[in-house]
Amino acid sequence: MPPIGKAPPNLVGCMLGRACMEHPAMFHDVDRYWYGEPSNPCQNRRQVLEQYMAYLEKAYPRRCGDDQDELVTSRILLSSQPSPFRVTKKCPICHTGCTTPKNENEQQPLQSMEERLRQPSKIITRVMDRSFKPILGMFFGLPKSKFYRKELERLSRDAKLRNCGPAHVLKCVLESLPDELLDQDFCPTDEMTNIPVHHAPDQSNKRKRSK
Repeated sequence: MPPIGKAPPNLVGCMLGRACMEHPAMFHDVDRYWYGEPSNPCQNRRQVLEQYMAYLEKAYPRRCGDDQDELVTSRILLSSQPSPFRVTKKCPICHTGCTTPKNENEQQPLQSMEERLRQPSKIITRVMDRSFKPILGMFFGLPKSKFYRKELERLSRDAKLRNCGPAHVLKCVLESLPDELLDQDFCPTDEMTNIPVHHAPDQSNKRKRSK
């Protein structure tokens, strides 16, 4: 259990603020450190981001294989909702098609690259930004951190990849990172040193001026 001693009686909670966004990996040890679990669900960044990709596939499905150009993905698809998109063709870019064809022996046709590139953007920019915001700081303090953020930004704006969905964009970014970085074990909480510290602005002068 964490060596925090007895909490003060007036403690209701604490605000983590920007730390969650700037350095999300610092919370990798919560299950073990705070809740006494024998281990944490993920041991490195690759495992975390692979699980996040699986979530993105469900929340914002790929739109590259459907022919419903009039439907635009602008919000999250809840797990209780059936997908409104009818995937009819395989994509020549991400090579995915319908996972449950009506006939198991039926082979889905592969789109031509020309046909694929004629598609309008069916996933809006806000969806891409929303998808990547929680993981922008995943490599905080590590080599390639800036490169990772720039690649997420660049590929999320790539019209050719947009309809393949945020999960595929993230997959492309991870493929450009070295394995040793992705597979590097998280540092135990007890040994962490590169934790961003945020100080609240001094309000005393502001109060004096208001008087």
